[in-house]
Amino acid sequence: MNPDLNYSAFLAALPALVAAQVSAHLAGLEGANSDSSPAQVSAPPALTDAGRPGRRQLAGLREGGRGTDPNEILDLKGAAMVLGVSKAHLSKMLSGLIPGLPRIPHVRAGRSVRVRRGTLLEWFRQAELESARGLTQ
Repeated sequence: MNPDLNYSAFLAALPALVAAQVSAHLAGLEGANSDSSPAQVSAPPALTDAGRPGRRQLAGLREGGRGTDPNEILDLKGAAMVLGVSKAHLSKMLSGLIPGLPRIPHVRAGRSVRVRRGTLLEWFRQAELESARGLTQ
């Protein structure tokens, strides 16, 4: 599937989607004074038939503040997004090659790396505490 076609379909459908949402919002404001409910707005077919979620949607699920399940298993890219570092830098962190930082607990299957979100955040808290202790001594 060509990603440019999905993006083109998105751009083509965007004005109609925005107009529908604005009119639904206005209808909701008008309907607040009456017993009628606001009109339901659905996404245009071009957006619902795209097949798979886009990168930004997936990234939103992986970013630190948005995902809350500590048992969520992250790949290298997702874990790097949570920490706000590059994949290459995270690989060095996983290998213990960054001086002053403990290794991040992870699971390797060949070249594939998996880290639980909760483990990653707990590692960060511990590293943060050790860093603060080092500053006070």
